[in-house]
Amino acid sequence: MCFSATASFTSAAILSGAGVYNLAIMRKKPAFWAMAAIPLFFALQQFHEGLVWLSMYMSGFLLCYSSHTYLFFAYVFWPIWLPISLYCIEPDAKKKWYLLLFVFVGIFVAIQLYLPQFFFNNVLKVSLVDHSLAYTTHLFFVHRMYAWLLGVLYLTSSSCGCFISSYKQMRPISIYGMVSFIAAYAIKSTDFISVWCFFSIGMTIPITIFLYKIATNKYAKV
Repeated sequence: MCFSATASFTSAAILSGAGVYNLAIMRKKPAFWAMAAIPLFFALQQFHEGLVWLSMYMSGFLLCYSSHTYLFFAYVFWPIWLPISLYCIEPDAKKKWYLLLFVFVGIFVAIQLYLPQFFFNNVLKVSLVDHSLAYTTHLFFVHRMYAWLLGVLYLTSSSCGCFISSYKQMRPISIYGMVSFIAAYAIKSTDFISVWCFFSIGMTIPITIFLYKIATNKYAKV
């Protein structure tokens, strides 16, 4: 979380509980395991940001490991895993192909965002800005339009698939993801990554409610 190590570790503990609960109620529905595990992965991400807080004034392995792992989730894992989780639960064969396209968009975005961190010396820097962590990274091409394009593609891969899903309960989750993405950038563009990942944790609530309805056969499709 973007406020302190204590907040990060506390949220990681709460999210872990939600993830264990989701997997427990979905234990007989393997197609939903990828979605049920989302809170656990959010917990793992927040745990690593807690490590960033503890090590940000140090120079060494812990800061390098924790900051790169945190960015791995933000830049690589989420734009790929979120459309995969929708693909796994989709009952319509035609829509599954559309959702697969979002997975490939996520892979493209992940490559463009994460790989540059290994092509420049000391490219990743972490600093404290207005009581939040700011991650300074680089792209392959330094151009505003290129950065905006990657932002649009990131949002597309991570959120837009919900509008295609046969489960109409997915649509509010998509809207929340888009609104939180834009709000995080508008509020704190300098430490956008940390703030948006914090906002995104809120998606675990409607996801848990959705999975509960699936487990109790109270879901609704289009």
